[in-house]
Amino acid sequence: MEGDDWKSWIGSVRRRYWGQAKGGSVSLRLWHQRMRLDSRHYHELQSSRFLRSGNYKYLTSAGYEVRSLYELVLAENLIVNRIQHQYERMLRCGERILFPDFFVNCRSSIAIIEVCGFRSAQNLLRLRNKMCTYVSHGVADAVIILHLTEDELVVRTIADEFGRTVRLVSMNDIRSLFAILRRILGRPTTFQIITESEALKRCRQVKGKRFYWEHLLKRVPKESWIEVLATSGLRKSAVKGVRKVVDLRSRLIEATRLAIEQGYMPREALVEMIAGTYNGAAGHIFGSMANLVDIVESERTLERFT
Repeated sequence: MEGDDWKSWIGSVRRRYWGQAKGGSVSLRLWHQRMRLDSRHYHELQSSRFLRSGNYKYLTSAGYEVRSLYELVLAENLIVNRIQHQYERMLRCGERILFPDFFVNCRSSIAIIEVCGFRSAQNLLRLRNKMCTYVSHGVADAVIILHLTEDELVVRTIADEFGRTVRLVSMNDIRSLFAILRRILGRPTTFQIITESEALKRCRQVKGKRFYWEHLLKRVPKESWIEVLATSGLRKSAVKGVRKVVDLRSRLIEATRLAIEQGYMPREALVEMIAGTYNGAAGHIFGSMANLVDIVESERTLERFT
């Protein structure tokens, strides 16, 4: 398909399926409006999409993925001490659906643990709103905020609004967390403490995950990157072919294309290892890895119709 034929075809597809030129699809908004009439089904569908949305960096020793190093440390402590828990379980609070970081349930008692590792005003506001919802609906015997030591004063302004219902625990004081859980859940007095380094040793490295490739990017000398990529299943000839592309922007596009063709999730660190560039090049040139992937996917789609 060439020239005017292609323009005519893509224009008809756009008019039929994409709705407005700006502001999103009319049909998509109408779909959301209809689905909200069946609120339970709609929220369950949206929750499954949320859990598939990605941004998971670590695979715990129990086989589920978490989004941050702080969540990994907490997860491994709960796992090694055999404390029954669920990660990002869907929790209905009236008309709202929330996903607590950790939902701990034992002997008819419930504790919710939120891991606060980000200091932006938006995340703190979101944390406060979650606390309000948890407390107003009485969904747990205790709500615990696990925070960085340097964030204690900021987080305390949130916790103080809710009295003893919301507890604060520093990431550097996991023993205090276990003391709270012991009183709530009736667990034995002795617990094994898993440190950050031990948690990293216990977690599994998964092909294509951001942590794995970033870890290699920092640990492996640049001149050894091709050997590492070959060990991981990429062909040396293919990687060298990508690196022959002079223009850096085009080289990153080709690196992303190769990652996708080989079945890898195209994380920024992986793409930069393939391209032989330094950390941050993809984000600097394209704004984000998602933008780079969109470019590659659109080109691949265009190729299929030409």
